Amino acid sequence: MCKAPVLYCQRNNERKEKKMKKRILLIIMAVAMLVLLCSCSGMDKVEKKTETNYGTRFKTIEEYGCGNVVVDTHTNVEYWISSGSYNSGTLTLLVDANGDPSIFEED
Repeated sequence: MCKAPVLYCQRNNERKEKKMKKRILLIIMAVAMLVLLCSCSGMDKVEKKTETNYGTRFKTIEEYGCGNVVVDTHTNVEYWISSGSYNSGTLTLLVDANGDPSIFEED
């Protein structure tokens, strides 16, 4: 038990609580960073493909570790389909620098 005045003991306990909260926050941030870094570990471009993986409407044009770039065969607009463990199947429109949809042009 603390032999110093009660006010000193309360301040000391508050300091200890603040330090503990900081440590917990740092641990949570470190774990979150590790999860983010590990969830998309294979972001390198695997290879360019032209086979259809998503029915007849979408065609895969590029594969990455965390998803694929696909093109809508009706409009030639490009999309990103994620394959991450927590957001698999999320479809995102790809845009150019002006904010217009990215149009696929075959080489």
